[in-house]
Amino acid sequence: MRGLGLSTSYLLALATFGAASVAACGADPAREGDEAPVEAASDGGSRAPDGGKKRDAYFDDCGQDNPFCLEPEAEPPPPECPSERFDLRPAGVNVVVAVDGSKSMTSFWPQIRTAVTKMVADNPDAKFGADLFWADVVDTVEDGFARLNACGDTQHKKLAIAANQSAAIAPLFGETPPGPGVFFYDFTVVADALNHYLVTDTGLSDPSSTNYLVLVSDGNDNCFGNFFAGDEDKRLAFEKLTRELVKKNIRVLPIGFNGASDQLTLTGDETNTDFTALDTIAKHGGTGITKALAADDPAELAMAIDAISRKIASCRFAIPAAEAGNQRINPFELTFWLNGVEVARDRTNGDGWNFVAGDVAEVELFGAACDAVRAGVELEARRSCDTTEICGTAASKVSAKTRAVQYLLDRSFSMADCSTGFLGCLPGLTPGLTWWGVAASAIANSVSAPLNDDVEFGLKYFPDATDSACLVSDGAAVAPSSSTSIQVIGDVLHRLPTGSTPLLAGLESVARSPGRLAEADVSGAVIVVSDGGESCEPIDQATKVARLTAAARSLGERGIKVFAVRFGTRGADFADQDAQLRAIVKSGGTATGDPDDPNNVPYLDAPDAMALNVALAGISQELSSCALQVGELDKDADRSQINLYLDGDVVRFDRNGSKADGWGWVDAARTEMELYGATCAQFKTSRTTSIVVEAGCESVFVQ
Repeated sequence: MRGLGLSTSYLLALATFGAASVAACGADPAREGDEAPVEAASDGGSRAPDGGKKRDAYFDDCGQDNPFCLEPEAEPPPPECPSERFDLRPAGVNVVVAVDGSKSMTSFWPQIRTAVTKMVADNPDAKFGADLFWADVVDTVEDGFARLNACGDTQHKKLAIAANQSAAIAPLFGETPPGPGVFFYDFTVVADALNHYLVTDTGLSDPSSTNYLVLVSDGNDNCFGNFFAGDEDKRLAFEKLTRELVKKNIRVLPIGFNGASDQLTLTGDETNTDFTALDTIAKHGGTGITKALAADDPAELAMAIDAISRKIASCRFAIPAAEAGNQRINPFELTFWLNGVEVARDRTNGDGWNFVAGDVAEVELFGAACDAVRAGVELEARRSCDTTEICGTAASKVSAKTRAVQYLLDRSFSMADCSTGFLGCLPGLTPGLTWWGVAASAIANSVSAPLNDDVEFGLKYFPDATDSACLVSDGAAVAPSSSTSIQVIGDVLHRLPTGSTPLLAGLESVARSPGRLAEADVSGAVIVVSDGGESCEPIDQATKVARLTAAARSLGERGIKVFAVRFGTRGADFADQDAQLRAIVKSGGTATGDPDDPNNVPYLDAPDAMALNVALAGISQELSSCALQVGELDKDADRSQINLYLDGDVVRFDRNGSKADGWGWVDAARTEMELYGATCAQFKTSRTTSIVVEAGCESVFVQ
């Protein structure tokens, strides 16, 4: 730990938290919102208050431009062969309408309640649930300082997913939103409310259903992270959240408001909906829209809800598992028809049909074909009359080997110093971050990077998050697991640095209890980020180095790599810190060059924010892999005839073994494959959402 000067972040936190605490206890002069009536149109749509039909600009109807909806000019001729037809069962649809219950939603509350009730009533075939969420005020001033935020726990008032729930919506919502706040400050939570559906099993966790989370909010999340969390950190969090939800088969549809909320700034300006946040959710939410639906009056809100009602109809169908005579149905022999027009297969999931994530028991329609199904056109499945050109026999999902990474982050008081000098972090002057803020932002960027999409991240501090001295327990603030990325980002943005630097206790605690990092079939790693050397143990330097060596060696012997990043300016203890970090990387298997050479720096040196981002990106690149494991394939599948598809695009097979591009087999049993060259680079740096193999057709080769 270095200097103990009171940082500007503490001073600003005192002022901000104090203002927020006063605001939370004040009266609520909330303005009454003007609510215009919504008139039901004769065609089932909604009309503006002046009676004019509002054009639905959100989703295209099934009309004259959709080939699957056109009425044939004449009776089609009979088919050339009596192809067999099969019944298709649409997947069930589960929908949760999650409504932001913060005080800023007051003026929109009556029309939200009415519109959601109508949406549920108008969709009797779908199962609906509701989630009213809000954030409490932090319990004590001490907790507020610990979190650097005045928001307390996120609360949920839920209606379980079931049929015929429209009558229960109004009682659930009540007359006003339940969140605390006053006219110039409230407690709006969005990120944590979405994260709830990642870390908790809910009715949307059903993998066999089409699952939608409809988010109704003004998007002004001021509870994620601390008072100083930047907009870019929040945008990364929203992007990561929605991508992870889509991977979990939960698609997110956000609705915002064009009008001002009930909140004012301290200068009296109206607070408007944050469409940057909501548009980020829409863009990555897996529904095909790039902008959040916007409503500035009750009629437009009803129109948006009506558009979503059509959007949530299922376009996913189960292929019949029954046998035709003595022959098992080969899904690759099936063709799909709408209104007498054949639907083409599209592996990119843009416009046509495709198997669901390599599962040949289900198909999903996209684009115009899906629009037609939602408009009521019946989907037919027929066995192809001519099967001579059909080669596919089986398909399977492919996944990368699990990677688990735990950040071991220095939380000592010296991390509270301003990274750009004392005045650089004062409000109104050149904006700057404390060293802690720089580290938090860099970790948020690393966790959110496409390269790390499949990484299970964890986070551990030294000293512990609730300790102000030298205590380090065996537990972690966030244990590595699936869908923990957003918890890591949120936790590090919530914390304050304090205490000394128990580097030795931190690394030894991970060595004693590595947890997920040491599990079989997991590639584990620890990333130590520290601005100083060990300052808690009253022992000599040689003993410190020996114990750090032993802890890193213990992890390395179990296949866990240990990286070390020296962060920030060099303090008075640099010589000791340098020797300690050399010992860690030497035994942790990550030294860059000779750790015994005093002219070589074998660990990662990051004296500023840019260098820290580069260092963490380099570690991610080193840990990333292009090795892929093939899921279960039909026992009769011919593995000598395999094609690999990334997001629907075929990857060429490297039959000559040059390993310059494409893919090749790693093992003789042909259960593991590896990507090479530009294909590997593309896989690492792009948001790949679908990796599947198909068997039975001749492989496409690298030329």
